[in-house]
Amino acid sequence: MILWHGRLYFRQYIKGKRHKYGLKLYSLCDPHGLILKFFLYWGVLEDFGGKGLVANVVLKLMLDKLNVGHSLFMDNYYNSFPLETALLRLGTYCTGTLRMDRKYISPEVKSAKLKKGKQSVGMPKMSCAENGRTSGLYRTNVGLLSS
Repeated sequence: MILWHGRLYFRQYIKGKRHKYGLKLYSLCDPHGLILKFFLYWGVLEDFGGKGLVANVVLKLMLDKLNVGHSLFMDNYYNSFPLETALLRLGTYCTGTLRMDRKYISPEVKSAKLKKGKQSVGMPKMSCAENGRTSGLYRTNVGLLSS
């Protein structure tokens, strides 16, 4: 979010932020922090398969990088099972943390009790034929998604 006090019809309002009004900017960066691609969110985004706004943002940023074999690293805001499956079908690998309250995570995985420092790899309720998911406990239960 970029702070903006001027008059624009596409500025965004986020109630919980310190700077409530501004321009929402999404960017794709390389491992060194160099911005490869970015765009301003105007409030409307073309649909890339009905996977939700966040998945559409990721697919729009990765449009020129698909089917090349790149690996994408995301945080838990962007990562989800349908997005990972779509990226894998498009020849792009992804890795990142996963929010444990997402729709496609089974209740057994959500309520799994792990000891501190232990991890459970490829839990049957989380894994599928084409990729594996992992869950670990460090201070809190952390879900990891990797293809």
